[in-house]
Amino acid sequence: MSLISNNLKYLRRLNGLTQEQFAQRIGTKRANVGAYEEERATPPVDTLKTIAGLFGISVDDFVQKDLKNLSETTLIPIVIDTRQGSQNLFDFQSGNTELKPGTPSQNNLFNASGPHSFTSEPKRSGNNIQLIRRFQFNEYLMRSKDVSFLKTLTDFQLPTLPFGEYRAFEATEDFAFEGALLIGSLVKNWYEIADGKNYVLVTKAHGIIYRRVYNQVKIKGTLLLSSDNQRFPSIEISMNDVIETWEIKAFVSQVLPEPSISFDKVNNLVDELKFELERLKK
Repeated sequence: MSLISNNLKYLRRLNGLTQEQFAQRIGTKRANVGAYEEERATPPVDTLKTIAGLFGISVDDFVQKDLKNLSETTLIPIVIDTRQGSQNLFDFQSGNTELKPGTPSQNNLFNASGPHSFTSEPKRSGNNIQLIRRFQFNEYLMRSKDVSFLKTLTDFQLPTLPFGEYRAFEATEDFAFEGALLIGSLVKNWYEIADGKNYVLVTKAHGIIYRRVYNQVKIKGTLLLSSDNQRFPSIEISMNDVIETWEIKAFVSQVLPEPSISFDKVNNLVDELKFELERLKK
């Protein structure tokens, strides 16, 4: 199959869209999408521009490169309302997460050149882990996409981790072991954020935080964040506020956890003391 048909099918399936849903978003008929995917027709230039703009890629990349092999390419997910059919789209660009009827426009898309785009720079060998200390948090918020800044970060390795891209963030008081290094793997597709798992989130409004996350992207375009520390209440944030999301794969701490109390052992100890007291009384 041609690159155009392959890429079209890849983008559609990546977002879990039917041909009918995809056709509505690019302003054409379902039969045309089927024809493009089966190489019975070639999308006109205006349609190619619409598709490229919809996913935050260039027309040249779409028609000349295999998108499955472009690790540096940011593919913008389309958020659909599964409750009310395929006519609704979330407006993340303006910060409005109310459902909006109608066909997609530039205001309905994530900003690929802004803080929502994902990068995997710089490319490194092995599983080098870049460390961001607490005193670097503010600078990281401003320069997380700046390759020259990323190259200045301290690197280390954890041999038990599988090959991948990792960053470590020094934990604040919102983690059980303050000062621990939270090692995360970058989540490039927001649909893959799993309920109840632990993440470091780089956000515009709340800075760099550790939370358990519950995914409401498809429903409301938001994440529900729950803290293990009762001092920090649960909050709901818009994906418009999220710069990066890192799933915690491991942590390194110089503090050992407190031993858990075994009530069976305590009860046995009390029984032994009572027995010994009774024996002494005799």
